[in-house]
Amino acid sequence: IYLKYTVYCRETTEGLPMLISTLETLFILGVVADALVSALLVLEGRKLHTIPRVLRDTRTHHALATTALILTGAAVGIVEALVRLGGFPKIDWMLFYVHLPFAVTWVVTLVLMRFVFTGEKNPRVHRKLAYVFMGATPVAAITGLMLFCGY
Repeated sequence: IYLKYTVYCRETTEGLPMLISTLETLFILGVVADALVSALLVLEGRKLHTIPRVLRDTRTHHALATTALILTGAAVGIVEALVRLGGFPKIDWMLFYVHLPFAVTWVVTLVLMRFVFTGEKNPRVHRKLAYVFMGATPVAAITGLMLFCGY
């Protein structure tokens, strides 16, 4: 998948193949890291749920949430740079419109859980948003990579 996309980009964008290839590599590594951080974030949240409130140390959970937000922002920035540089093949708009609601849901729930409905202030709402986050994550990641790779 990656090689097919890279070859297509190198053939269609003269003068920028090295930059586009580097951005593609950074994006794929960022998406993999973001998926791992998201999984760790959920596991850490489940672990915190079992500990009595007075004994909880949420620093790791908050650090993972902040890292997930930073990686997501970086991924969006890289995609924007690639689009502006002309590094994308034709976009499958049907797949894009499947991806978009899940990706927006994923980002909005992450921001809400991190800054508005924290597990300390609103644990029930935070937990419900976490379930939405867990449902949106695989669909957004799979369709996003399919879009990125040109399928």
